[in-house]
Amino acid sequence: MNIFYLMFFFMIIIMMCVLYMYKHMIFFLMLMEFVMLINLCILSLMLDMLGINIYLLMYYMVLVVCEAVLGLMLMVLLMRMCGIEYMKYINLKMW
Repeated sequence: MNIFYLMFFFMIIIMMCVLYMYKHMIFFLMLMEFVMLINLCILSLMLDMLGINIYLLMYYMVLVVCEAVLGLMLMVLLMRMCGIEYMKYINLKMW
């Protein structure tokens, strides 16, 4: 059970880093993927302990891949429209 608390602590630290240092959008996307990997580890440990079917992990991994592709697609679209990917200078109200 201590591993769950440790992973939760790392997730909180990562989210604080995102809120503190959000200069580039690619950095934000990488941190989101790291959070998803931590959630995948927690889910796999819980499924192993409970003895539930592992195919739920495949569904979660497909969701993570789709989320990553959508994030990269939005970043490329933003780069083509604005020419900059700094998050401090982006006004999302123009969309």
